[in-house]
Amino acid sequence: MDKSTENPGNDTVSTKRNKSIKRDEKTSTDGGINVGMMVKFRKSLRLPTRKNPPSPSEYRWGLYKICFQMKAEEYDPPTVGAHPAGPSPCCLLGMLSKLCLRWELKILQMVASSRHSQLSLTILAHLLIHLTARMVSVDSSTGHSPVHNLKKDLQWVVEEVKNCYPPEMDICNFYAREYHQTFSARLKQIADFDLDDKDFGVLLQWVKEFYPEILENPELASNINTEALGNLFPDELLKALEEQYLSKQQSNLMIYIGRVLDEAKKEWDQGKEPTRDDGCYASPVAYDVIQFINGIVTSAHKIVGDRHKAQEITSNLKDFMQRYQKFHKDIIRQNKRHSKAFIKANLSCVKQLRDFLVKHELFPEDVKKKCLQVLTEMKQSAHTYLLTPVHKILKPHYQKLGTSDWLKKKTFEKLLNSTEDELQELQGSSQSSYQELIGQLHQEVTVEYVRRLLKGEVKLNDSNQQQKAYETVKENAEKLHELFARMVRLDL
Repeated sequence: MDKSTENPGNDTVSTKRNKSIKRDEKTSTDGGINVGMMVKFRKSLRLPTRKNPPSPSEYRWGLYKICFQMKAEEYDPPTVGAHPAGPSPCCLLGMLSKLCLRWELKILQMVASSRHSQLSLTILAHLLIHLTARMVSVDSSTGHSPVHNLKKDLQWVVEEVKNCYPPEMDICNFYAREYHQTFSARLKQIADFDLDDKDFGVLLQWVKEFYPEILENPELASNINTEALGNLFPDELLKALEEQYLSKQQSNLMIYIGRVLDEAKKEWDQGKEPTRDDGCYASPVAYDVIQFINGIVTSAHKIVGDRHKAQEITSNLKDFMQRYQKFHKDIIRQNKRHSKAFIKANLSCVKQLRDFLVKHELFPEDVKKKCLQVLTEMKQSAHTYLLTPVHKILKPHYQKLGTSDWLKKKTFEKLLNSTEDELQELQGSSQSSYQELIGQLHQEVTVEYVRRLLKGEVKLNDSNQQQKAYETVKENAEKLHELFARMVRLDL
């Protein structure tokens, strides 16, 4: 008696017959069909072995049955007579390729469950993501994304495979159901692992964005009952994933913008002046912070599909603003030689951050309000720091307002000249910040001018003196306005 071995299907076959089959596989073909391979197909179908190769119709239906053995309890393929031509060759190729990939996934799951496995959970997660994506496209050489591949594959089912079967088979919904169930099961397995940030993002993007967009395609929606498919994840799992993802994104945001501020502090401690851009002191703080906030919150909005949930990522932004304000105050308090340069750079940052908060819907209202308040205080303290020395220089000229010397033109001309010199010294922040700064100075100089006149010693006893005072006030106001308007134009 021949020695027997046991095959994977627990069927006993003779060693001698195995050798014969191997010889057949290498040498025996008939009409381009491998006879040895057909013997294996017929054995798997429990059909008697015969010398003549099967007909093309039997060949195709044999392959078809093998492809769906994994789902035999859910789907009973029709007899050959129901569709004499059998499934198309392209259809069979696609089914066989996907079956191979499903075997790969099963092998990988066995490795994952083995206590001898040396694969880390993160590596396994990446492999599962890779293999799951491959299920939608056998040929990865095209460079198409999994989104494109899955959409293209389902379109191929609707356009080509559908025509190979009678309508009562509802083949489009069958394929869609297979994809949906397999994909959902794999994603749930991946979600159980200790995933990194990118994995969370990929999972949520597929569930909330990519997959629904595929099913919303008009051609697919008209052939596939998308409502019957249900969601890829149950609501409880989806909510937990979203909370983990948003919490991690919030933590990452605070870390990233904190590092930006730490780098600015390092430059300050080293005594370096901010760099100049078109003659203006520039700090990267606002630009970098804006990029991080916009990128992280916008991405989260797309992934979770809820603007209010994404906005919560910035709920701790006030803490950063308060740290920034403390750094700002330290620069003013220490009053080093490069303090003014840093404050001018900070003014530009404050303006950029304020505009960003107002113009973009990336923040909860309470967070926006608190941050804007901090930025307003920073701007006011910067204006006070930069303008206080100006008023000290102008004080001797203020003291002559409202006196008998005030009616002489030279007195106010000296005030204008000194003011112009100080306006030039105030340059160095961005154009919009500089305009706000000199606008504040214009207001303060005007207030001081009026205050001095009201408490002045000059007595206007007759109408000529009163007329002269009127003309002087009018002329002074016009010249003061002209000076500040001219300085703004020079800065443009």
